Amino acid sequence: MIELNAYVWMNLMAALVLLIASVIVLKKEGLSAGRILFIAGISILLYFVGARLLYGILYPQKILNNPGKLFELRLVNFSMYGGLTLSLASFYLLAKRYQLPFVKLTDQIVPVLGIAIAFSKMGCFFNGCCYGVQTHLPWGIIFERAEQSPVTRAFGNSPFIRMISGTVDVPRHPTQLYEVIFSLFAAFVAYKLVKMNVERNKNGVPTLAFILVLTMGRWVSFAFRDFPYATEASNFVRGPLTYGVILGVAIFWLIRRTTPSTHNEAKKEANNVK
Repeated sequence: MIELNAYVWMNLMAALVLLIASVIVLKKEGLSAGRILFIAGISILLYFVGARLLYGILYPQKILNNPGKLFELRLVNFSMYGGLTLSLASFYLLAKRYQLPFVKLTDQIVPVLGIAIAFSKMGCFFNGCCYGVQTHLPWGIIFERAEQSPVTRAFGNSPFIRMISGTVDVPRHPTQLYEVIFSLFAAFVAYKLVKMNVERNKNGVPTLAFILVLTMGRWVSFAFRDFPYATEASNFVRGPLTYGVILGVAIFWLIRRTTPSTHNEAKKEANNVK
């Protein structure tokens, strides 16, 4: 049974917002209600599958010690980019199956995706997970979950138990809030580009810009994030490797999308002459 705390509510809200936006966007393409719910449901479901699988890759020892962690019906042990990758791949295949304009639809959905991610990260903030390293900056926040000891794990996290266990609370970077800001900014950039796209017909640019802003923001947040159970190898995969590859591919395709080809320029000149 799922415990309905703030973390769960925020993630359910994120899924609901994304589901509603997907239904609205797909309905404009004339799809039946059954197909719309199938496409949206599969994409959201595979998000959770992909996020859990990438977590398993990043923390193989945890999974080897307890393989059941991969199949837990709880909103824990996720890695967001694994979910986004598998969800996007499934949406691409389904769009192809139903002859839908994949790039155009993705452009329209990504602004809402940024809002959904912000909801999810606010859930992490309220839950006290995904916190940052220690800081003396004025906006540092104390996360009790970060300062756990064998005593608090065994007997609870009450002030008395923390006092007798010698647990020291220290301010940390609120990296969850950093990601909320970057997610909303990525959503805003994508939204503005979608509006501009109506005139310039640059399909794909809003999505690529969203990916760039979100990934750069997550890389910045990654620099301040605390990963108490991660190895150097998993941090390399999670950070420089994953973010570096995504940024490289996104920049390459953004240049391709925004740079007119010689063939297109020649066609325009020919039309102007006529």
